[in-house]
Amino acid sequence: MLPGRGNGPVFRTPLGRLAASIVALSLALAGNGGAQVPQTLQNDPFAQEVLRALQQRAAQPLDTTQLQPSTEIRTPPVYPPEPALPQTTNPNAFGPAPADLRPLSGLERVLSERIGQTVRQFGYEVFGRGGSVVIRQSGAIQDNYILGQGDEIIVTLRGQQSAVYRTRVDRDGRVVLQGLPPVSAAGRRFGDFRADIEDSVRRAYAGTDVFVSIGEVRQVAVRVVGEVNAPGLYSLTALSTALDALSLAGGIKNSGSLRNVQVVRGNQATRLDLYSLLTSQNANTDVSLAEGDRIVVPLEGPAITIVGQVKRPAIYELDAGQVRISVADLVALAGGLEIRGAYRYSLLRTRPDGRREFVDVTPSPDVFVQDGEVLFVNPAVDVSLAQLRLLGNVKLPGLYALSDTPTLKALLKSVETLSPGPGGPLPYMLLAAVVRLDSATLQRSVIPFSPVEVISGRNDIPLQSNDAVYVLNYREMRYVARVAASLQESSARRVVEESPTSTPMGASGATPVAPSGPTTGGQSAASAGTPVLPVLIPNAAAAAQAASRPGQPQLQQTQQQQQQQNLANAANGQATMPVPADLFSPLSEDEKQLVVTQLGNFYVSVLGAVNNPGPYLVAPGTTLDRVVQAAGGVTPRVDLNAFEVTSADIDNGAGSARTIRQVYKLGLNQFSQVALRPYDRVRFNEVYSDRDDGEVSVFGEIRYPGNYEILRGERLSSVLTRAGGLTDAAYPYGAIFLRRSVAAQERQVLQHQADEIESQLVSLVGTLNSREQVSEPEAQYVLRLTDRLRQSEGPGGRIALQIDPARLAANPELDVVLEPGDRLFIPRRPTSVIVAGEVMAPSGIQYRTGLAVKDYIALAGGTTQIADDNHIFVIQPDGSAVRIGGGSFWRYDQTQLAPGSVIVVPRSLRPFNWNTFLQNVVQITSQLAITAASISVISR
Repeated sequence: MLPGRGNGPVFRTPLGRLAASIVALSLALAGNGGAQVPQTLQNDPFAQEVLRALQQRAAQPLDTTQLQPSTEIRTPPVYPPEPALPQTTNPNAFGPAPADLRPLSGLERVLSERIGQTVRQFGYEVFGRGGSVVIRQSGAIQDNYILGQGDEIIVTLRGQQSAVYRTRVDRDGRVVLQGLPPVSAAGRRFGDFRADIEDSVRRAYAGTDVFVSIGEVRQVAVRVVGEVNAPGLYSLTALSTALDALSLAGGIKNSGSLRNVQVVRGNQATRLDLYSLLTSQNANTDVSLAEGDRIVVPLEGPAITIVGQVKRPAIYELDAGQVRISVADLVALAGGLEIRGAYRYSLLRTRPDGRREFVDVTPSPDVFVQDGEVLFVNPAVDVSLAQLRLLGNVKLPGLYALSDTPTLKALLKSVETLSPGPGGPLPYMLLAAVVRLDSATLQRSVIPFSPVEVISGRNDIPLQSNDAVYVLNYREMRYVARVAASLQESSARRVVEESPTSTPMGASGATPVAPSGPTTGGQSAASAGTPVLPVLIPNAAAAAQAASRPGQPQLQQTQQQQQQQNLANAANGQATMPVPADLFSPLSEDEKQLVVTQLGNFYVSVLGAVNNPGPYLVAPGTTLDRVVQAAGGVTPRVDLNAFEVTSADIDNGAGSARTIRQVYKLGLNQFSQVALRPYDRVRFNEVYSDRDDGEVSVFGEIRYPGNYEILRGERLSSVLTRAGGLTDAAYPYGAIFLRRSVAAQERQVLQHQADEIESQLVSLVGTLNSREQVSEPEAQYVLRLTDRLRQSEGPGGRIALQIDPARLAANPELDVVLEPGDRLFIPRRPTSVIVAGEVMAPSGIQYRTGLAVKDYIALAGGTTQIADDNHIFVIQPDGSAVRIGGGSFWRYDQTQLAPGSVIVVPRSLRPFNWNTFLQNVVQITSQLAITAASISVISR
């Protein structure tokens, strides 16, 4: 009966009997506790059928790939401490960092210092490091596998006799199977053993097939000694090889031999040359391990070195018993020459007295390299003949054979050769360059040519070996042309000025010192139009402190100023401007400078009514139509009735130049009749039009406010009429009219006032005695005031004028002529008068008819104690100013006020304690800051 089960009703059904049969038969087949098939099931036909099915299932051959997984044997390798890399004072001694990061061995260090570059021992980057070893125990075992004690043998019988046997090779080296005679296995090849098993089965069982495989392989113990990082006894499988054992031992030291590894088995030793694995001479060179094997790694044998143009420069160990090697064999051992060519072979030998000598040798079989010697393989010549380079904005840049392209026309066959790629820059067709190296002087020169002329079959140029043909794009052309134009203009207007020297002024010895700053365009900051602020130093001893004292005005150098300075220096021969890295990138730095300098002599300027005015590079003889096309064509407003071409007729022999200006009257289809020369200036004027260049703005209380285009000489009344006239709420008397030119004049007045104050302050300092010496804080205060004047934008360019259309019609001389940029604002009628300045309550007071100035001042609380009654003034709504003070107080009643007027009561300024002149200076400055109207009067 089933273990732990009764013969209940559940087992009487077919399904119950099936379950009981499967459980019992599974236990019986697995040998679990000796479970037997119940007697009741032995007589059951259903159970017997299940039994036969399970037996056949169990008798099927097993998948040997799932018997044993891959086995990974790990032994942590032991490495010696890594010494520091060698130090050298030569930055090129060891070249770039090698890919092998192992520390240099003693031999590597000595040879690297001896030859001046890092050289490593060959093969140790592979065999010098240990690691875990993965032994794959799945899959079929090869027939050459040597069986030994402990190997598991699986024998499967199919046919008349079906059974599966799993057994191991016993201590006697035999495999014993039921019903078969013992078969000898230990020390035999697996293929031979399998043949014996198959022969025994055929003799013992008729109609039976046999399948023989190996399950679990045996373990073997080997000892690794000698020059390895972690010598010792290691346990591996019988599938392991000598390389696996070396890897578990931490790899071979740099002092160990890679060419004479010994695998000792009993009294026999097998030599293992690891170079044969690295150089693929015999990739199958390895030794399978057996129990008790010893792997001995002796010291490294004689070594030689090869460096230079070979594929594997390194330190190589000579073969066992070899003391020298021929130059040809050494080059072959290093992988051969890196590239085919002519080479110079040099040998660094060691003489018997210990000195080293450098000799040239030939790669003949009778020239040998001995232990410790170094062979250098260097190019004998590096000259390319009959080739040229096509560079720049072309479709197919690169090297071309001179025999196929002897001329520019043969090289640049058509425009398609220069067509840009999608999104690429356009090639410039009017000037390109041939960079030629003279074979006699080894100096480069530039030959300019026009690609469009060459492609059309004109002006072809023969090419020479090593020529470089460079085709510019528009951006490179623009750069060269602008550099050439800037150098020409800077050279023409350059003014050399001496820096001011320190000279005593007056008794105090004060010296005006201009802050040092960069120059622009070859001129000093003062001559370039930038104001230079003098710093007053009371005595000569304080001059040294001025430079380090914080707060002094400094001139900041912008990028544009630096570029102009570079241009000026280059024109003077003082410096060479670096060419941007993204321009002329295929050329070397010397070639870039040469091309920029030489092609810069072939520029013309196209000015005026063209779409892209500026300098352009053209080859001599280029016609005007091509240059105009490069400039984007003429504008629709060009005047072709009279355009001028200015040329320079240079006579180098006479040392003179004459300017020639010609005026042409040609149509666009006749421009090809005008040939241009370098340095020509072409100017196209626009046709004259009565339409002015710009608009005026009218806004505020106007019917149709906005911007209006004007004609030349158009007056204000015309624009007011076009704008629909004034609204009913307009206040013409308070109109604000602003003009750009007047604002610029006001700023000039402020600059003039600042210069005047500084010059008078310098004169004052020179005339003061020691008791009235000007202190530095006082001088700095005045300088800050002048800075405010220079930085002020001014009152804005307001002009007091008459806007009332009726008065303009009655007095045409009041109708102002408009200029582009004029702005007119017409406000609403105000209802107040502003009282500002030194009154008790500055504010706006409602306008009342009949009130005088004094009445409004009284309504503001009256004047303060520091008010200046003699300088009261009124700013009228139209921007004009009227002075009220200076006489008796009754004069207040004689001034008529209008709505929107501003009454200003200034402060009575007390003089400084050091001079009355400074009182006037501060008074002028304060009044300029209080009102813009006074500056407007000054500017007129």
